Amino acid sequence: MKPRRNTGFTLVELLVTIAIIVVLASLVTVGVMSAKKKVKIATTKTQLDGLRTALTMYESDHSEYPYGDGNGPSSRTDPKTRDDSGNAKMVMALLGLDESGNKVGTVYWAAKEKGLGDSVSIPGAKVALDGWKVPLIYRSACDEDGNERDDIHNPDSYDIYSCGPNMIDDGGKEDTDDIGNW
Repeated sequence: MKPRRNTGFTLVELLVTIAIIVVLASLVTVGVMSAKKKVKIATTKTQLDGLRTALTMYESDHSEYPYGDGNGPSSRTDPKTRDDSGNAKMVMALLGLDESGNKVGTVYWAAKEKGLGDSVSIPGAKVALDGWKVPLIYRSACDEDGNERDDIHNPDSYDIYSCGPNMIDDGGKEDTDDIGNW
């Protein structure tokens, strides 16, 4: 009688197979996360391009850009501390709405609902969101009294930007991941 030979896998073979699967899964996960980040950056750039076009049309009709103080979020992770009023005022102007939300003028921006969120600073108002669903920061070149700001990238127009993937308002310094119109 012949001795019976086991036809199963050895423990070493199983461990090697599991290790290979874990390595492949981690590579796929890193690739997917990188792709998601790229999609959010592209979404933000597309949103900014649409807003730049709308702001140019608004300026063409009104000879000025909408006022926006754009203090922006001091902490992107805590919505209670952000001031999104500059963004909200810009969106109202581009949608042809007054401060009560009534239609009073020309619509310059065809906003998509998924690109809008509720303002924390102005109840009932909408704000433009970036790819991370966080309000963009909008600052006009002049303050409410018409005085030029000295801390703006585009002194003839406005700054509009996202704090980017790190979700920290770096002030738009050139060495950061902020995504803006400069």
